[in-house]
Amino acid sequence: MLVISRKCREGIDLGEDISVTVLSVRSESVRLGVVAPRQIQVKRSELQEWVARSNQASAELTPQAWLEFRTSLNKPRLSLPVSSLETSLQFYSSLGFALSQREPGRVLLESEDLILELHLGQPRPGIGFSLCECGRWILDPNGYRVECNLSEALADNSRSDVSDGK
Repeated sequence: MLVISRKCREGIDLGEDISVTVLSVRSESVRLGVVAPRQIQVKRSELQEWVARSNQASAELTPQAWLEFRTSLNKPRLSLPVSSLETSLQFYSSLGFALSQREPGRVLLESEDLILELHLGQPRPGIGFSLCECGRWILDPNGYRVECNLSEALADNSRSDVSDGK
């Protein structure tokens, strides 16, 4: 590294078409002016480092971080313990949820309006949630009450132990 001392309004030339001039000196900062051709990018080193770290972090995005990002887009998230991921996955797929992510012991499903996280655990039957404004209440394989719009064929095949009247 070449170290050069300069006073205010003094500068240095880098090659024939780049010059750096000291514009002002304050207690802890120095203002520099850079003249360079348009094709030469002049960037602050701390911003370059921040961009590099951000890009690296994005490339290593964990499923939890991805979930937090998706949830931050104003889509509510519901996390439910289930006894069987496969059975629950089939059930919620039939309601229009798409598989977003799969990990051992955990799946993320997504609909237009909701992110549903299913993870292995002891179900809490009796909990209910609505997927529409005025639909039919049915029970999922874990005993959760779900209000949804179903075709008659699907509704007849599902466990409709819950009355339509909530």
